[in-house]
Amino acid sequence: MRGKTTRRTIWSLGILVLVAMLMVFMVGCGEEEPPATTAAPATTATTAGGTDTTAPPATETTAAPSTDTTAAPADQPVSGGVLRLIHNAGPQSVGWWSSMGPTDEGAIFPGVERTMKFAPGRKLVPCLAKTVTEDPDALTITFELEEGVLFHDGTELTAEVAKWNYDIGAANGKLQFADSIKEFEITGPYSYVLHLNYWHNQLLQAVGWVPMLSQAAYEANGGENGGMEWCSENLVGTGPFLLKEFNRDQSLVWEKNPNYWGGEVYLDGIEVQIIPDNTTASAMMQAGQADIWQSADAQGQKEMQDMGYTLQEGWAGFQYHLMPNTMDETGPMADQRVREAVEYALDKEAIHAAIGYGRGFPLYAVSPPGEWGGEAIAVKRTYDLEKAKALLADAGYADGCPITILAVAETGGRSTGAEAVKGYLDEAGFITTLDIADAGRFYGSVFGTGWDDLALMFSGNDVVYLMSCAAWWGPTPKTNLASFKRPDDFVALFEPALNARTEEEQIAKTEDIVRYMNEHALMIPLWQSPATLVIQDYVHCDYPMEAGFVGWSWEKTWMGEH
Repeated sequence: MRGKTTRRTIWSLGILVLVAMLMVFMVGCGEEEPPATTAAPATTATTAGGTDTTAPPATETTAAPSTDTTAAPADQPVSGGVLRLIHNAGPQSVGWWSSMGPTDEGAIFPGVERTMKFAPGRKLVPCLAKTVTEDPDALTITFELEEGVLFHDGTELTAEVAKWNYDIGAANGKLQFADSIKEFEITGPYSYVLHLNYWHNQLLQAVGWVPMLSQAAYEANGGENGGMEWCSENLVGTGPFLLKEFNRDQSLVWEKNPNYWGGEVYLDGIEVQIIPDNTTASAMMQAGQADIWQSADAQGQKEMQDMGYTLQEGWAGFQYHLMPNTMDETGPMADQRVREAVEYALDKEAIHAAIGYGRGFPLYAVSPPGEWGGEAIAVKRTYDLEKAKALLADAGYADGCPITILAVAETGGRSTGAEAVKGYLDEAGFITTLDIADAGRFYGSVFGTGWDDLALMFSGNDVVYLMSCAAWWGPTPKTNLASFKRPDDFVALFEPALNARTEEEQIAKTEDIVRYMNEHALMIPLWQSPATLVIQDYVHCDYPMEAGFVGWSWEKTWMGEH
């Protein structure tokens, strides 16, 4: 079948409210990584850094029947077993992309796949697509899907179904850079061409990361009259595991997909329990009641490591900041002098030493050292109490500056980070009130309704930091920070950055963005926390080394004898 869909069709579905939670993105498929290239010819697809994204065809097999875990050589995968994972927060929506935040998307890695993924070496490669051809000069991106990919309901992934997924994401504001798509042309049952209004170097990862969900399931369960609500509670994807149970804020139960298109799946299933309390989670690991603890804080990680448990981490991490409310022009944080006073008031080295437990390091730029822009620091604002007081007085707050810090509640309803920050700010002349919120209110404020003065919140580093800039700080973010105002001269830095074609140019333009944020104190960086799993020694998985936050190849995860 052949047809065309215009942008008018793509934007015809109305706008939903985005409810976002924690950090982690996208999906992995487990193919061999392709050789790297440095150009963007019409026969290959490239992203920042130039990577060939034409992958070998997937081997279509039927997963072996579930068996008990059996002994095998230590480096050889073993089939069988149900892996038990504990996390401190769970998804609110599991099958309707437009209403998902980062926590939701990360939680459904076992069941959802996208047309492209990130592979080891930070390379963007096809996943549900067999080939992807990016032609910047012709303003086209051509996708050829794998044939025979079945959703969990037995229906097939086709170009028509792919179009429906783009329609939903674009219409509801979820698809980043949706305005780049001038026309969606279906050229065959399993192929389509995106005709573009413009091209830039972050476009491929945006249009390639659209999750593929079953259109038939949506239509069979109400369509426009209830399908969205049904999908929020049920997941019908293409991934290696089927979601059998979803109990919000309590648990998820996954079973192996017997018709998985992408090869053998080792585990029989996955059981996820939502355990907010660190003490309980640690006790479960020690009692052998869990195999992976995904959300241990720095103290929990250190304690588990001291007991001999494995800490598995990769290059990605969370960068924690005090995020000023610059949207409110009448508030204190609209004044750069006040924002600078906040940063000078903080002894980041001492704070991290007290609450970091040797994990991570203090930050003086939004990008961590070693990443693009990580050394682009115009002014390194180290602890200087007298300078902080002088800046506050100069800004008109010699008698004190009342502020509120919004922070998410930890175990016991506290926020150790916010408490540490408050002590230093009060000494400098701020009058600080802590607003400790549950996860729902906190992330609803950060991504939805906004916050008063400061929010203790994180960002994350993607495969290259230019991608992170576009996703978090740019004028077309993946998930918008509600109280972050982007000055016009700051926004102007993004067009040359996104249109740079060589890696050297992209790095230089990323440095311009990071340097501006530092010079103008748009964010107050605090510390870096590495993405870390606490795992039992018999667990074998590639997260988070494979693709940072943006992928977990669950089909390749397995457990040895235990």
